[in-house]
Amino acid sequence: MICLFKDKSECCGCSACAAVCPHNAIAMKADTNGFLYPEINGDLCVECGLCQKVCAFKNGYQAFDYQKKVYAAKNKSTAARKGSSSGGAFPLIAEKFIENGGVVFGAAFDSELKLRHIAAHTKQELAPIYKSKYLQSDLGDTFKEIKELLDSGKPCLFSGTGCQVQGLREFLRKDYPNLFTVDIVCHGVANPKIFEDYKKMMSERFSSKIKSIDFRAKKIYGQTQDMQVVFENSKSYCEFPDIDVYKILYSNNLSIRSSCFECKFANTDRTGDITLGDFWASRAIGGFDDKKGVSLVMINSEKGEKLFSQINSRLSEVEVELEKALQPNLKAPTKKPDAYECFQCEYADKGFEYVCKKYARRSLKYKAMRRAKTTVKRLLKRK
Repeated sequence: MICLFKDKSECCGCSACAAVCPHNAIAMKADTNGFLYPEINGDLCVECGLCQKVCAFKNGYQAFDYQKKVYAAKNKSTAARKGSSSGGAFPLIAEKFIENGGVVFGAAFDSELKLRHIAAHTKQELAPIYKSKYLQSDLGDTFKEIKELLDSGKPCLFSGTGCQVQGLREFLRKDYPNLFTVDIVCHGVANPKIFEDYKKMMSERFSSKIKSIDFRAKKIYGQTQDMQVVFENSKSYCEFPDIDVYKILYSNNLSIRSSCFECKFANTDRTGDITLGDFWASRAIGGFDDKKGVSLVMINSEKGEKLFSQINSRLSEVEVELEKALQPNLKAPTKKPDAYECFQCEYADKGFEYVCKKYARRSLKYKAMRRAKTTVKRLLKRK
């Protein structure tokens, strides 16, 4: 029987292999950590090899033949930027695409806070897709749904991680003029089981079911990537990313998928027509960075330029050289920490509470100093 991978680090979970199988012999199954991996049904498999051919993670991929353009960009609407993860570029792209009669696909939480890709046919349906989610979404039958729409002539915009975007392209096996893609600069995708444990911990702490989670709230001090959890009993939690246990485990690379350390898409050969992320190199744009969020926008294809030209009148932008806009995951994959294997074993053996105390605990002194520093910044900002 066909072997798709020998080690889990060789599979990014893009689901292209499952989607392309003409006999439905491959299903995406969750492992003990909740990460999805393809599982082949030997009774249905005819060993046609299509699943192996569409694996860009192992086979590589062809980059766009286009002289890319790079911008630092801000939505001219302050309110829109405040509600965005960075500079508010994606909502403008998605809304314009809907206005043009297209369908937008992106990751959104369902009623049980499971992350899945959904289709938005109206502007009202776009809101759940917005903002960053530090998880890998379940694509389900998204690729097949997109193909049906494309074949019927409907324009589709797909947004996702680099591996998901390339997975879609490999599944389609040809270029559709009515397909547009947006990939994000990705640090890695986090352990779904840890997310479930985190949700359970927070629900018990606040004696309520969770209503919503925002991984990139700008609540405490405008530009920070605060973790915000809102509960059905009207209580809410908001904490600095270097104090919240979920964000600590993620930012220290302890909870991310093993394949992310081998990511083939962590470079400037992007898979999407447009690449979006945070613009980190504030020195390259001087006073343009007002600390309220700036988007990195990379135009990687003629399609991307066409799409961007339709919304740039609603953006403030500065074109920059590519080299001045690079951030770590545009240069290389996230680095695997020395404690990664130990963490995985201890989490499996001793559970979430144990690893939080060992790897993510912050002292009362640290928390007090962190909050005091923010208070000082706020006061200085008002003067």
